[in-house]
Amino acid sequence: MNRLRGLPGVLLLRSLLVVILVAILVALFLDRSEELSRQVRQTAQQQTLARINAALALYLLQQAGAGRLQQLPAQEGANPFELLIRGGVLTAPDYRGIGLADDPPLREGWYFDPQRSVIFYSDGEGGRSGVWRLKLRFDDRNGNGRFDPGIDSPVSLGMKKAAG
Repeated sequence: MNRLRGLPGVLLLRSLLVVILVAILVALFLDRSEELSRQVRQTAQQQTLARINAALALYLLQQAGAGRLQQLPAQEGANPFELLIRGGVLTAPDYRGIGLADDPPLREGWYFDPQRSVIFYSDGEGGRSGVWRLKLRFDDRNGNGRFDPGIDSPVSLGMKKAAG
């Protein structure tokens, strides 16, 4: 072994092997950290949607209690954040990061697209992760395909996945 230490290039070879091993470990770490970041963003989106749907369920109960079920069909496609703030279910600081998508979003966050009547999550680089639309679900007792407050009963008011 002592004979190898004196050979030219052995130190260089050892150094090269260490650099290659470190590069492989860094590549593995970066790949795993990107996957974890994606999972964290996806979980945060799911939690936000669950909170929105819970708040919309409360809004639906408030509307039923106040005798305003006939106004529900007009809410389809509305900005759910504004609807919930206007209805007193949420306060503005609860969703202060919501923007309007008139232009391509420049930062990561939730946006409402008024032309398409959908909300979406932007990664801040032009990509959209999920698109949802506010939808009234009801028991269509008379089979006409539209909500009639005196006949049909609302099942839920919530976010439904929309085409991207």
